[in-house]
Amino acid sequence: MSRYLSAVLSLLLTSSFATAAPLAPLYNENADAVASPTYLTNFGNVGIAPAGSPFPTKSFEFNTQGNPESFFYDQIKFLVDDVGSPYAGTPYKQFQISFDLLTKQLIGSANLFNILLDAPGVAALRFENTGAVVVQNFTYTTVGQHADLAARHVDLALDLNLKRLSVALDGQEVYNAAANSATQLRSVRFSFGALSTDVVSDNAFVYVDNIQISAAVPEPSTMALAACVALACIARRRSSSGSLAP
Repeated sequence: MSRYLSAVLSLLLTSSFATAAPLAPLYNENADAVASPTYLTNFGNVGIAPAGSPFPTKSFEFNTQGNPESFFYDQIKFLVDDVGSPYAGTPYKQFQISFDLLTKQLIGSANLFNILLDAPGVAALRFENTGAVVVQNFTYTTVGQHADLAARHVDLALDLNLKRLSVALDGQEVYNAAANSATQLRSVRFSFGALSTDVVSDNAFVYVDNIQISAAVPEPSTMALAACVALACIARRRSSSGSLAP
């Protein structure tokens, strides 16, 4: 396939994903209805906080107490395009991740909360012990501040066609930049642990709920149009070369 044809197809597909492509829910994890969790536990033992402590409904509780050295992680993982995932091999190229978050005694602690996108190079949104909210994507970019006991709504969008990562806090976009290493979203991880090895604060907590991971689905009409463009480009190329050979 020529570079021209590849560029045309990429533009078509990108335009579709960026405008009106419907969203397919991949995961919708709510602590109120987590009888059979859809995530994997990588490390530790993420708990369930009761309603009213601190959210009005139940929430996932991250804490390092009792976890093994050296980073004492509590970490859960949602498989997307990876081995063992029901979505492995699917054509999804545009993803949205959203959740609600509240920290307790994280500021001033020795801990860090991360949302990690394995794409396959890792990009991360970090809620740090200084109160900074930082995007780790090639470089570290401070995009906002957080306060203990203040609930936040977080949205992340990863577009593998445009190779862009964006972040919004409480509905306001605070980051939109290239993610050139992003070729495949293998998994999404929520991780709480020590900022550096063997130093941890067990009195720090992070509460998360309403985790939603969705993917944009290319419409059949878009795929058909892309196929027509591909055939037209091939026919034009053969005609201009004076050959009907494949």
